[in-house]
Amino acid sequence: MAATVKIARATDTQTGSSVLVHLPSQFGMQGADCYDPEIHDNLRCHCCDAAMNYNKGSEAIGGSSRHRRSDFFKLASGARHENCRYPNPDPDKSSAEYDVRLGFRVHFNIPDLSGHFNQSSIYRTERDLNGARRKRVINTLLPPKVTPADWRAMETISVSSVQEFLSLMKNKDWERLKGTYVVIGHRIMKLNEFVVRAGMANDTHANPRFAKLIHDFETDRMAKFGLPRIMEVELTEPPKIDLFSDRFSLSTKAIYLDGDNKDGEKHFVLPRIHVDTTRCRELSFAFKEAGKYSVLGLFRQSVAANGNHFINVSVTDSKQIEANSPSDIFARRLAKREEAKELNAG
Repeated sequence: MAATVKIARATDTQTGSSVLVHLPSQFGMQGADCYDPEIHDNLRCHCCDAAMNYNKGSEAIGGSSRHRRSDFFKLASGARHENCRYPNPDPDKSSAEYDVRLGFRVHFNIPDLSGHFNQSSIYRTERDLNGARRKRVINTLLPPKVTPADWRAMETISVSSVQEFLSLMKNKDWERLKGTYVVIGHRIMKLNEFVVRAGMANDTHANPRFAKLIHDFETDRMAKFGLPRIMEVELTEPPKIDLFSDRFSLSTKAIYLDGDNKDGEKHFVLPRIHVDTTRCRELSFAFKEAGKYSVLGLFRQSVAANGNHFINVSVTDSKQIEANSPSDIFARRLAKREEAKELNAG
């Protein structure tokens, strides 16, 4: 099997210096910067001067289960390695070589939205040896308690829509899902952080998942650009949509947040979906019924004078919407597990 090239040399467009870069999917590699096309240019082989290109990898075709390949560096058309120790001595691992005791590493591969999600990346400005300022992505650090070896040993799955992601939640091993991480843009999040479930949407039980989201809005340095999440929302009645309009907005069921603040008032989270059908006419019919929906996007917050939190998200692609919810998926899986326990006990 051909070796996967994971490291290359590139020119830092801000400093003009030559730096080593690694694939965005290869977190935890020491001595190299994470490749960012907005910062790095003129890719070359790290052993010789052969021109290289970056390939984002491949997705499944037509929703099939064909093998998906992750990202890699490859020779540019017409380029050759001269006096080089290519192929890369680090052999490509078979897709079957992963540790089944670990969770999954889920990469969102949505080309039309990748730049949109990368807006929320956290950059640090630093100076090089010549005193020039440069940007470095800093939120690609591995999660706490995850070693580089464990990260590389996780089974990697690429998804290109919220529909594929929910299918993964339906069918993959329950215990492994608990240790799963989601990679979207330059961000790494635990599954239970990335998926914001509504749970009990009433005015007597506070929702800890939405409370955590509000906390993230208040503490994340790049929250002003939006936080990438899948959020569970509910329409209490069929929406009235003007099919002749390219844009419309939907208000969903309020989520109880708290009632213990100094003002003594109850506070709610009010998710709002702003739909633009200009590029995807299917979205005009995506919300035709009342019920629960899963929405993928960059969520932004605004706080009203009464303390309520409006959470806004823009939807421009049918890949961002699914008429299903993680809570219902987990409830069905839990019911099946309990049923299986009773059968085994009998």
